[in-house]
Amino acid sequence: MGVAYFLQLSDLHRIPLSCVSISDDNSLLSFEVHDLNEKRNCRQTIKSFTVKSHANSQICPVTTFLAFRSRRPFCTTPTLFFNSVRPSDPFSSRVKCTDTKKLIRLSSNEPRLSLRSITSPLVLQSGIPKKDIVAMANWASSKTFEYHYRREHLSQFDFTNTLVCSSDDLNFFESNKDIFFDVLNTL
Repeated sequence: MGVAYFLQLSDLHRIPLSCVSISDDNSLLSFEVHDLNEKRNCRQTIKSFTVKSHANSQICPVTTFLAFRSRRPFCTTPTLFFNSVRPSDPFSSRVKCTDTKKLIRLSSNEPRLSLRSITSPLVLQSGIPKKDIVAMANWASSKTFEYHYRREHLSQFDFTNTLVCSSDDLNFFESNKDIFFDVLNTL
């Protein structure tokens, strides 16, 4: 899911399971997004993506897909992402969008904050050229990225430790209900 978060949420239900593959050496995960509404030269648009494996197997998209495929060998859903509560129902990008927005609201009070605005600057800082980020995000120009998504100051905020608490953290907060905690501004 972490890899797919860079895509538009509406693209998640447009990834046919039959178009997901792994290279022979298990180093690449490839998939296609089939957009029925977007057409070029009167033909359906198909966007191809290839994701490299990660050194940490716990967050590696290739390892995750291999585990998914081995645990659900007879999965009858036609798409990669599906409604896990009711597999016969279609996957709803609206539900995923709502869940994502709730998580983001827990970590920041900044208005109009999106997952793309958090991840896009981090991708740029990691060394990926801006033109590639603009192309992958399907933006009209790099100005869209500059005006709406370039927010390096947010990359200094610790989203992981704000959103994910261990049982020790929960016990600590429970025993100290009267203490006011504030986010330390490190900027």
